[in-house]
Amino acid sequence: MKDKPFQPDQIEVTAQKQIAKQEVFLGRLRPKPGQKIYQWNLQTYVISEVEFDEVLAEIQLEDGQYKVKKKIKVLPGHLYACAINYKNAGKQFAKMINKIAK
Repeated sequence: MKDKPFQPDQIEVTAQKQIAKQEVFLGRLRPKPGQKIYQWNLQTYVISEVEFDEVLAEIQLEDGQYKVKKKIKVLPGHLYACAINYKNAGKQFAKMINKIAK
């Protein structure tokens, strides 16, 4: 019986499929004048202001004013709320948690 010469394992290169990233509409936050949008991290319990991903459009209204549409960077494990300041944002998140807990 003859021994076969050593051959290393053959490596096959397969084509990687591009997975299409689908965006799902989660909701709309419309802050009133003077309000900001805050996010609350559910793991670290830190409240911070939201970072905007991009400006979608600047629309000129009939009276000459501009309306700006922005997109929020939605992070997993975060809740979002509109509030005047940090303290009121904490109250908004407390109400959300109480509704979930019931």
